Amino acid sequence: MRTVFLAAALAALSASGVQAACVSQPDSSDTRYVENGVRQTLCLNDELDERTQSLDEQTRYRVDLNFQMKKLQLDMQRRFDRF
Repeated sequence: MRTVFLAAALAALSASGVQAACVSQPDSSDTRYVENGVRQTLCLNDELDERTQSLDEQTRYRVDLNFQMKKLQLDMQRRFDRF
C-alpha cells in the first residue's frame, strides 16, 4: 500500500512545476537603474530554491520507492523459491 502511495506522490510531484513569477519592470532614474535587477535576482534565487527543494523531495521519494520495489521483489522471489 505504501508503494502505491509513494508512486502516486512521485507522479504528482513530477507533474507540478514552479512557474516563473519574476516580472521584469523598467527602472528609472528614481531607482538609480538598479532596483529591477536586484528584485529580479532575488526572485530568481527564490525560484531556484523552490525548484531545488522540489527535486530533493522527488529524489527522496524515488530512493524510497526503489527500496520498496527491491524489497517486494526479494519477497516475491523467496515465495517463488519455496515452491
